[in-house]
Amino acid sequence: GLTFSNSSFNGNGDGFQLSQDSYSIKITMNNISYNQGDGVRISDSNISEIWNNTIFGNGCGVNITSGLGNLVYANRFLGNTAQAKEAGTGNLWNETYPIGGNYWDDYSGTDTHSGPDQDIPGADGFGDTSFVIDGDSEDHYPLMSMDTPGSYQPDLIIDGKTDGLYED
Repeated sequence: GLTFSNSSFNGNGDGFQLSQDSYSIKITMNNISYNQGDGVRISDSNISEIWNNTIFGNGCGVNITSGLGNLVYANRFLGNTAQAKEAGTGNLWNETYPIGGNYWDDYSGTDTHSGPDQDIPGADGFGDTSFVIDGDSEDHYPLMSMDTPGSYQPDLIIDGKTDGLYED
């Protein structure tokens, strides 16, 4: 599959869209911000990974309208009107313990326990309760800190203000 990394998707209708039977796409180490619609929209896309991105100030951070087996983890969700939505099935909003889920700036849980079931006394950097996406989707291991691996400078900027692509 394809990997999209080290880019900025800013000020567009939707920042990044996976659609029409795309498969095994990786979106990592991007800045996805100030898009009027969705920061990332997944429609009819399967088994893709969205990890270690900063997703902020969008209409919706990540919106999975259809698709299955997609994995969303180690991202920083900041100040989106809606952090995430999901109408698909079988998608995951966290990696297994101890890798964990995403940082959500509106998560209000605490971290006093650890372990895969968050039932062992002692903090581990993951919230003790899930971050709820909707009725059947949740991040089981929300990150308590937005410090996730990797720092980057964009190599490619997709900016709605310039109506096109340019290299930085």
